[in-house]
Amino acid sequence: MRGKAPAAGSRLTILLCVLCLLLVTGCAKQEPQPVPPPAESPAAPIRDAAPLENRVKPRTTNIAGNTFNYCANGSADLVAQQATRVLFVVHGYGGGACEFAELALRTMPAQQQATTLVVAPGFIWLQQPKRGELRWGAVNWAQGDPANDTQVSSFAVLEQLTERIALPRVVAGFSGGAQFTTRYAAASAHDAERFVVGDPSSYLYFDAYRPDVSAAELAACPSYHQWRYGTDKLTGFAAKVGANTMRERYGERTVWYLIGLKDNDPRSPSMDQSCAAMVQGSNRVERAMRYYGYLETVYGKDVYQRHTQHRVPGATHSLQQLFDSPEGRAALHG
Repeated sequence: MRGKAPAAGSRLTILLCVLCLLLVTGCAKQEPQPVPPPAESPAAPIRDAAPLENRVKPRTTNIAGNTFNYCANGSADLVAQQATRVLFVVHGYGGGACEFAELALRTMPAQQQATTLVVAPGFIWLQQPKRGELRWGAVNWAQGDPANDTQVSSFAVLEQLTERIALPRVVAGFSGGAQFTTRYAAASAHDAERFVVGDPSSYLYFDAYRPDVSAAELAACPSYHQWRYGTDKLTGFAAKVGANTMRERYGERTVWYLIGLKDNDPRSPSMDQSCAAMVQGSNRVERAMRYYGYLETVYGKDVYQRHTQHRVPGATHSLQQLFDSPEGRAALHG
């Protein structure tokens, strides 16, 4: 006898069981898909709502666990929201960070004042140093040496400020600050819109050639190509970078050279008169002219598309006369 066919309800139950089994089996074979991590936003400076001020004042920040003094119209730690660029200005051997920052701010067009953070690092601070403050000797900061009793290079200080602020920037220096700026432009991995070199006592040469100097004169000054005048016997920050890298970097930078045409006193008390400086020229104007011509022997004529010289008629060795001129204003704010 044939068995009875399952009832309609039983058939439906069996069909549902089969479907469930198939679904369970299929789900078991599927592995969960990983959830992609959220996209990281690009690095940005720490921003704060505090507006930029229309004046500069002394401030402090922390560099490698030490106190560092600077002058600015805003904080280098919590950058004002409206800041779109930073102007670093580097004082001379006599100090005067606030003086340079004030001049930079005063000569700035009104529309730029509202959006430009002016920072003047204080490598020489005239007040009595406090415990834990970064301080340098009278001249060694201009070649990137470490602060007293530390391993913190003056070049590393500006690099840290650059990384912290992270805005388009101009780096400008006067006199000893110009010596700092030209060597920093060669040694640092951080570029800028331009480096402004105003009336330095000496320049960094990348080979043993010195324009318009005899072999006998060079022989009488065996140290003429040693760091900071040349690339022999590099020390500190520069030694870690190396001569070849500095030469390559400097040629790629955009550098504006400002020279006061009356800054030609061969007996200027603030001018470097070591033999290594004297083989570069007898006064600042002569040194500037020779160095600018020398660049072509290292990099070819194309270097003058990036390196330009701007002569300021009537300017002596004066921060005010040099940077409060049409050429100086263009260099700082153009």
